[in-house]
Amino acid sequence: LRMSRGLGDVYKRQIPYSADLLFTLEKHFEADLEYQGAGLYRGTISENVSAELLLNPQGNVGRIQIAVTEQATEKEIKDAVACFVRFSNVELDESTVSTVVEEAVPKLQDLKAADEYIYWNYNVGFAGKVERNQLIIFTP
Repeated sequence: LRMSRGLGDVYKRQIPYSADLLFTLEKHFEADLEYQGAGLYRGTISENVSAELLLNPQGNVGRIQIAVTEQATEKEIKDAVACFVRFSNVELDESTVSTVVEEAVPKLQDLKAADEYIYWNYNVGFAGKVERNQLIIFTP
């Protein structure tokens, strides 16, 4: 019974999808997110980088992520990580953003399928994994 109440509290804390959230994501990532079906919104940031919003079956936000193709340049990867870091913590100064990027990008570039990398430092937390031949950067 106690566990059931705990799960109910988790569901109450989920972020509901809204047009305002979609607008905020589009503005931050400078990408028009279009509905792809099955709860997925996707928008192009650059040729090899896209922003994605995934909704769970209840219609709440399941995950916000950036997908980077294997053709992406190192600069595109660094820019994508920096963009996600700024989204994760809008109060960070650019020096700290650069430090996070320099610490995380080499580890993200070394990921293989089924590996997952979790970064937590400077009040920034995110994860990276390889999925469908893409580097996925997301909030775990």
